[in-house]
Amino acid sequence: MEIKKTQDWRYRKASTDLMDGLQAIDVWGLLGWHDIRQRYRRSMIGPFWLTINSAVFVGTLAIIYSQIMQHGFKEYICYLAAGYIVWTYIATTLNESCTVFIANDYIIKQIKIPLTIHAARMVFRNIITLLHSLPVAILVFLFMGKLHYMGLVAIPLAVILLWLNGIWISIVFGIIAARFRDFPLIITNIVQTAFFVTPVMWMPSAVKQYSWIIAINPFAYFVDIIRNPLVYGDPCWTAWLIVLVITTVGLMFTQFMLIKFRKKLSYWI
Repeated sequence: MEIKKTQDWRYRKASTDLMDGLQAIDVWGLLGWHDIRQRYRRSMIGPFWLTINSAVFVGTLAIIYSQIMQHGFKEYICYLAAGYIVWTYIATTLNESCTVFIANDYIIKQIKIPLTIHAARMVFRNIITLLHSLPVAILVFLFMGKLHYMGLVAIPLAVILLWLNGIWISIVFGIIAARFRDFPLIITNIVQTAFFVTPVMWMPSAVKQYSWIIAINPFAYFVDIIRNPLVYGDPCWTAWLIVLVITTVGLMFTQFMLIKFRKKLSYWI
């Protein structure tokens, strides 16, 4: 079955690459899980180090910054926990997306499989990391007595949207980075700057006169689709609508990029 499926991919068009790749969950799911196992090989607690690291970082930062910014500790640690965990996924995915095809050049040059599989593998790996860190936020909310159960309902839907956006961004950025090798450095600088202008460590109330910064910042909406239901019990329909629009436009643009540049990619890498 697998051999036949792989042979079929050799004759598929670029226009079906995205759909073929997304449907191959048995391929990219297995490869992504293998990456996680290799990363924590011979570790006694494996990926749960991610949970421990997130808990230590959030706890330490909350103690310090709740005093600096003069916010209540309970309110601030909940806000920080949810925001930081989502931001870590976003930043890691953006940075790794630039090398997703370059790092798999030996496979792309030898085996013709949908390029989407390489992107889905990387994003799935980061989704696993996200799911290992999210319990930290939920435990913080439970311990502080501030858990809104609407957030638990919103999390699966939000994770799916984060996954879809991670895939189209990885494909687009991966193609651009393969052609222009300065692009990964540009993205790294943008991500570093975006962290400070995205309400992750600070609250919107701290910059009322500059609220337009949040309004034009797409990262803020991706953080809010998980954080707002958990922290405030408010689904923030504006954030969901904007994220859905970005997802739709992004997938359409990815389809265009695959049709136009898929054949050229193997020469660029």
